Amino acid sequence: MAEPREAKLRKLDAFRRRLPHLSASALSQLLTELVRDAAIVPELYARTAIRQARDVVNNEPTPFGPIHRSVNVHAVGGGCSKINVVHPLALLWKALTLSQEFSEFVRRRFDAAPSTPERPWSVILNSDEVTPGNPLSTSNERKLQVIYFSFAEFGANALSHEEAWFTIMAERSVHIKKVCAGMSQAFSAIIGSLFDGSGTNMRTGGAELPLHGGNARIFAKLGAVVQDGGAHKLTWHSRGDGALRLCLLCHHLFTDKSKVCDEDGTHLLRCNVMRHEDLALATGDQVRRAARFLEANAAVRSKPELTHLEMALGMTHHPHALLLNRALDEYVDPCEAFVQDWMHGLFVDGVYNVTVYLLLEECITNGRKDIYAMVGGCIASWYFPGRIGHKSSSRHFADIFSSDKKDKHRNAAHIKCQASELLSISGVLALFVQRVLLKSNTCNDACVAFLALSDVVDFVRSANRGTVTSDVLAGAVRTFLARFTSVWGFEWLTPKFSALRAFLAPRGQVMGPSC
Repeated sequence: MAEPREAKLRKLDAFRRRLPHLSASALSQLLTELVRDAAIVPELYARTAIRQARDVVNNEPTPFGPIHRSVNVHAVGGGCSKINVVHPLALLWKALTLSQEFSEFVRRRFDAAPSTPERPWSVILNSDEVTPGNPLSTSNERKLQVIYFSFAEFGANALSHEEAWFTIMAERSVHIKKVCAGMSQAFSAIIGSLFDGSGTNMRTGGAELPLHGGNARIFAKLGAVVQDGGAHKLTWHSRGDGALRLCLLCHHLFTDKSKVCDEDGTHLLRCNVMRHEDLALATGDQVRRAARFLEANAAVRSKPELTHLEMALGMTHHPHALLLNRALDEYVDPCEAFVQDWMHGLFVDGVYNVTVYLLLEECITNGRKDIYAMVGGCIASWYFPGRIGHKSSSRHFADIFSSDKKDKHRNAAHIKCQASELLSISGVLALFVQRVLLKSNTCNDACVAFLALSDVVDFVRSANRGTVTSDVLAGAVRTFLARFTSVWGFEWLTPKFSALRAFLAPRGQVMGPSC
């Protein structure tokens, strides 16, 4: 007699609970493969054997050497240390060799935009800190500094998927902190592996890779290092949003709260720049010279004197930093490579968080004391698509504006929530402002300013479809900044607003987040 289905389900549940956590889809796929062919069960299965199997693959020879390697770096306090990295070209070669689909994809991209010494491809590097385990732990030593690698020529659609990005470093943060200059020296080592004067140099000699239909030589330059503000500080050693001089790439831009501009009798220093033509932009050579000026002064000045210099230049000195590596001068232009992740500028305690807070405060001032409850109720009535979450997503999003969180937002002077949450409800908020606040003639100027920001967000999100030009986006940013300052003034232009200036560059010009 066949075993009842309920008994089979109980057996499956008991089996799952005996195992360490793995997702339901992973367990289902594993069992499917075992049922399909029991002969595929490996003879070795211990955790040590799994690690050794990984090492066998990572140490296989490629034309660019083994995939995995340990790189010698200078340690804090002297001496040497090692960091574990993946050679980008060795990993790329292996992926092209193993995956016919990926090889065909890269061939199509190569045929559409042939890589030559005169028109090289653009390498994109991205880094961030990843927090496995409990993010609220007082001492989370599992945090990782991760660096990813790809090519701009893969296209916006491909780069929107994680499969188009190769992880080339995942080193524990506690280890990186023991490395002199930290992530900056790590980037120096990885970039050096792409432009190796004594080995493969993608800029001068290119790299021959196995593409579908035959090998092809790909030349490349360093096109962009995409990061949030915290990662930029770790890599370029800019002093960041909290510094007096908030932009590494601009000579005369200072924060309003620093009062530096008030003391400037020449009127050359600014804190209220909203137009690209009003900026005094730095060049890559000037940024590099500033780093080396600090390097020279570090040997002869006291620590307080050096700190004053660092504050004035908007940069912190660390020996063995990326900008101090003379061998990479020809390949690394900090002003061209410096690219801000727009999500962090707009939605991580950023422009959108501040603007929504100010709009709600304006409503409260004008008698709409229940505005937070109104917004929450509107969001709770929506049914969000499955790609955003499950049926309870609307309630979860509505809780952002609950009464117990209202005071937290007002004390922080911005909406406090996850960036993905605020992005997910941005369309609903825009509709609420259009259909409820404007129709009731409530705070019209503030509503129009917020809707101008909603246009900016929509244009940025649509940019990867090729339907929005840089001129249209720049016009939308100028409109928003003009309407924002007319309602709330320049004092609310926090350093995060500098991220918008990246969209104000003339067509074809690449800009950093603050310029």
